[in-house]
Amino acid sequence: MALGTLACQRHTEPGADDAVDRLPLSLDEVKQISGFDGFTRDVDTDRPAADTYVPDGPCQALADQRVAFGDTWIRFRSIADNGELVSGRPRTRAPGPAVAPSTVTVVASTLQTIAVYPSEVEARNVFDRRVATMTECVGLNIPGYSGTVAHRDLDTAVYTNSTGGWAFVLVVKSAILSEVSVMALPDAERIASDISHVIIGRIN
Repeated sequence: MALGTLACQRHTEPGADDAVDRLPLSLDEVKQISGFDGFTRDVDTDRPAADTYVPDGPCQALADQRVAFGDTWIRFRSIADNGELVSGRPRTRAPGPAVAPSTVTVVASTLQTIAVYPSEVEARNVFDRRVATMTECVGLNIPGYSGTVAHRDLDTAVYTNSTGGWAFVLVVKSAILSEVSVMALPDAERIASDISHVIIGRIN
């Protein structure tokens, strides 16, 4: 479906605009749930983002939003909150003069994505296709993308990276597909699940 057609449909589908406006959590809510006060809201977009670092194949469904959410959505919104985690890490001690400790900076992030589809059937189709390709991806054991995909129930799938530092929760409800991703925070799966629970609770 062409983007021009999508733009026209955005104003003809009742409730679509309202859904992408009221479902995502505010920055303060994300800080409270995550327990990390260093987040800033860096991205708020109505178009899926490409990820050119993802290898071709089923793993594109993990990180490339164009592949993950398809092109049949009628309203789309993705919000990213990022913040630096800084920890002092001493360099390896070598013979000779003492070396000053170095600082390692890691960027933590949460990503809330809401996609509204023309029907419940279409939202379910996108959900099922994505879960299938994600499952295929983790079975390949590609470095950086290995992990597990688990069904909590018929409407919820959870991806957890093998490093434990990246997790996301994908939920389909009515004609809406919701995804919450958390990276580089301890207890990433719990944070993603809690944010997702609030979003889904706001769907009528």
